[in-house]
Amino acid sequence: MPSDFSDTQTVSSNEASNGHIGIFTNSFESAYYSCIVESVSNFLTAHNFHLSVLPKQQSISSEREAFKSLDNGTCDGLIIHADRLDDNELNGLMKQYPTAVMLDRYLPLFADKCVYADNKQGGEIGAQFLLAQGHTKIAMVRGPDSYIEVADRSAGFKSVLASKNIELQAELCGDFLHAGGEYCLEQIHLEHPDVTAVFCQNDVMAFGALKACRRLGIQVPEDLSILGLDGVPMCEYVSPRLTSVQKPLRRLGEHAAQIVSDLVSNVDINQRTKGTIYTPVLAERETVAQPTGYKIERVSLTKRETECLSWTAAGKTSWEISVILGISESTATFHLRNASAKLKASNRTHSVAKALHFGLIPFIDDSFK
Repeated sequence: MPSDFSDTQTVSSNEASNGHIGIFTNSFESAYYSCIVESVSNFLTAHNFHLSVLPKQQSISSEREAFKSLDNGTCDGLIIHADRLDDNELNGLMKQYPTAVMLDRYLPLFADKCVYADNKQGGEIGAQFLLAQGHTKIAMVRGPDSYIEVADRSAGFKSVLASKNIELQAELCGDFLHAGGEYCLEQIHLEHPDVTAVFCQNDVMAFGALKACRRLGIQVPEDLSILGLDGVPMCEYVSPRLTSVQKPLRRLGEHAAQIVSDLVSNVDINQRTKGTIYTPVLAERETVAQPTGYKIERVSLTKRETECLSWTAAGKTSWEISVILGISESTATFHLRNASAKLKASNRTHSVAKALHFGLIPFIDDSFK
C-alpha cells in the first residue's frame, strides 16, 4: 500500500473482509469532507470492508492517480470526490473503472454511480430566501474557481437575482476557509456599507464572516444577514446559529458507500443501489432577518388561495387538495403558486409559515385533520 494512505478503520483479523475501499477527497480535515467521510467509514466498516482515505487531492495529477489505485490492486472499489478533472476525462475514467463511484459530482452517462446534491439549486434556494426576506442589496462570497461547484452555486444564485432585475452589490472570491470569509466580509463592510445580506458559498466562510462581524461591531442579523451553504453540523453551535442551505452530507456518504459495496460484492444489477440527485433544503436558524426599515406589504389572498394554503399547512398534497375542494390538481397548484408569489415565499413550506405569521390562514386544528 502506498505510504500516503492512512487506514481509518481496520477489520479485525477474525472477520473476513469483503474488500478494500479507497476514498479520495479534497481534505479530510475540513468540516464538510469529514462529515461525509465519517458516514462512509461507518457504513463500510460495519459491513466488514477495509477502508483507506487519501486526502488533499488538490491537483489534476493527484486525482488521476486516485483512479490508478484500482489498476495496481490497492483498492477493490473507489469513492471519488473530484474537483479538477473535467467531465470528459471523468467519463473515460468511470468507463475504465467499473467499481468507482462519483461523490458530489454528476455525470449523466454514469448517473447510476453518481451521488450528488444539486449545487445550482442550492444557489437558487439561497437567493430566493434572501429576496423573500426583503433583501435587494446583496453581496456574495464565492469559492475558488478551481472547485467545480463554485460555478454552479454562482449561476443558481445569480439567475434568481437576474429574474427580479437585481444585481449583486459585490462579488468577492474567497478560499472556502475561515480566513477568506473573514477577509471578504471586512472588504464588503468597507467598500459596500449599504449591503444588507451576504451569501457565503460555504458555511466555513460564513463562520469567518461572523467572526469579522463580531470584531467590527456589526450585529447579526439586525445590521447584516449572513447565509451559508452546505449545512455542516457546526451551524448549530456557532452564535448566532447559522442559517444555511443544507445538503444531506451524511446521506451522501452513506448512499455512495452502499453503491460501492454493491459493486464490489457483485450484487445483481437489478438489485443494486442506484445513484441519485439530492435537493438541498433551507435550514433557517438565526443569522438572516428582514433588513432594517423593511416594510412588509399588506398581502391579500383570495378565498381559494387561503383554502389551498390551509390544506397545505395540514399536510395535504395538491392532488389531495383538489379532491377536497372539488377542483383540478392543476388549479390547486395554480392557486398555491399565486399565494407564494404574493407572499414572496421561496416554496410551499415558506408560504405556509409566512401566511401563519401574518394571520392569513388559521393555525392547524382538528378541522384540518
